[in-house]
Amino acid sequence: MKTTLIFILCCLFFASCESYDLSHRGFEPIMESMLYDSITPAFNHDYFEIREFACWDSLNYHVKYAEGTYPLADSVFCGRGVDFSTADFCIFCNIVSFNGTEPTFWTTYDDIVYFLAPIDSYGDALLLARLKGYTFKLNDEGFGIKKENGKYYLKALKMVLICDPIQTDQFFLEINEAGKIKVIDQKVYSKLVGACI
Repeated sequence: MKTTLIFILCCLFFASCESYDLSHRGFEPIMESMLYDSITPAFNHDYFEIREFACWDSLNYHVKYAEGTYPLADSVFCGRGVDFSTADFCIFCNIVSFNGTEPTFWTTYDDIVYFLAPIDSYGDALLLARLKGYTFKLNDEGFGIKKENGKYYLKALKMVLICDPIQTDQFFLEINEAGKIKVIDQKVYSKLVGACI
């Protein structure tokens, strides 16, 4: 009786757990063109651009991607953004969009999810992962992306320790249509002992 009960409980436990294929099967290598070209905003905008800038210098931003025709003669600035810094270098990202000549700034992770939602393209998923500090090896099957059952699966890197050791881990991520990122697997990718950044 006791053995039967343990067997039933084990079956229920394993049946309730999700299983994931951690192999490279079905993954496409991430190409540079995937990072922004397929981004699909939730609403139509006359113009939008994705900016990155050092946290202390929003005036010298770099436009990573833009769509439409910029409606003003001068730039507009915003010193806020999603902090996706790596190691000791502080980087912000925000999006500015226009309908007519009135700018709207999207400066938090939740803002950007709302700007994109639903997350329905490689570009959307890769941008959100990047804003959480993940990086990608381009054109490498070991760090690809795939879509399955409405979710995106991504293999990426992230620096997790910056001083003795400096450690970068490899992550297997799931990103759903609502922009929630779930870590499915994590393992050490590289480690440098006796050093700091």
